[in-house]
Amino acid sequence: MDHAIILTDDQGAPVISGYLRGGAVLRLLVPPGDHRLRVASGPAQDWQGLPDMFGAPAIALPQPLPFFIDGTRREGQSIMLSKDGDGLRITDRQNRVICQNAGWDSTRVVKTLPSGTQFRYVEQRLDPRSIPCD
Repeated sequence: MDHAIILTDDQGAPVISGYLRGGAVLRLLVPPGDHRLRVASGPAQDWQGLPDMFGAPAIALPQPLPFFIDGTRREGQSIMLSKDGDGLRITDRQNRVICQNAGWDSTRVVKTLPSGTQFRYVEQRLDPRSIPCD
């Protein structure tokens, strides 16, 4: 079974969505806010696109999920989907926090100009990393 994950705002307007192959992991970078979650599932060959998705009703969480950024911390949610008879059920939901750290990668560069003059500089590249944090 494949799954369509849809997050909407309080008025029902789409915020972000993703398509998940059964058994795989899907990670979405969700904009800050309280968003409502809907999940539709079905065989890949039944996919009809939006808004019909797989042709069966989607399940929804009754309460919105919070997503926000606090400094270098991105706070979001992790959900686990499991088969429930012929349908789908959310079996686990946990808060997840990702910390973003940045490091500089520096390289010293020496170039010789056609005149023979050496030109020296430090080439820097920002290397952002996301890691789980508490």
